Amino acid sequence: MACKCSKVEQPTIYINDDISRTRKKQFLDNQGMKMVDMLNEDGPYLYFQANDILALWSYISSSDTNGGLGADALRIYFAIYDDNGSPSVPDGYGNKFTFVFAPALSDGTKTEVDLGIYFSIPPGGSFNPGRSKISAQAASRWVTNWQEWMFRNLPVDEVDGNFDGTRYCDTKSMIYTWKFLGQLYREIPCQEAEGVKISLAAYPDEQGGDPAKRLTTQFILTDGNQNDLPIDITCRPKPFRNPEDFDTGNPCPPATGCSGSSLPLP
Repeated sequence: MACKCSKVEQPTIYINDDISRTRKKQFLDNQGMKMVDMLNEDGPYLYFQANDILALWSYISSSDTNGGLGADALRIYFAIYDDNGSPSVPDGYGNKFTFVFAPALSDGTKTEVDLGIYFSIPPGGSFNPGRSKISAQAASRWVTNWQEWMFRNLPVDEVDGNFDGTRYCDTKSMIYTWKFLGQLYREIPCQEAEGVKISLAAYPDEQGGDPAKRLTTQFILTDGNQNDLPIDITCRPKPFRNPEDFDTGNPCPPATGCSGSSLPLP
């Protein structure tokens, strides 16, 4: 396997293939069995053109003086589309799983607060700041669909990490700060990726330090045919933080990952 990006520091957002496969299996053996009717036929992931992911992140992270939003974090809400024919729902994707992208801003207390602006990139669609923006009401309905429909079908252990302040439940959203998304933003062109899968996965029960059994997301770089790219980081300079078994997304719940979220609307 050829090592690309040999002069670029190893990304700390990286997880190795063994961990990735373990998390995928944990999801497929548990939550995936309950979600089969809501997943797209391709599998437990949503595929995006790499240029559209770059355009989304460039827009939300650019300063407002440069025409962007000035966000330094991105919350990815788990959601389910409304029925076919409803506003903003792509044809044929009614009641299917999706993501709602919500730019967020750190408030200085290690909390990322949603800006109240929401985006959706439909299957086969592209990112445009105007066309991809969805109303807060639509975003709220889709997130509510996830939380009301799926939480009844995804039982979780009654432990502190699964409590959102009201009930025990599976993951509502993932928050990623720009510190780590910026690494992925850099890695996409460095690896000459043409696509990005945002895949559903789950933390293994035996993986200490993570919210056991709970849903999470994995970013997978692909070629133009959606084949996963083999990535070798061994030839690259090591970062200050060792890229081993850890995750850089903050799941909600626990409540510390929920305090800045804005959906569903009250």
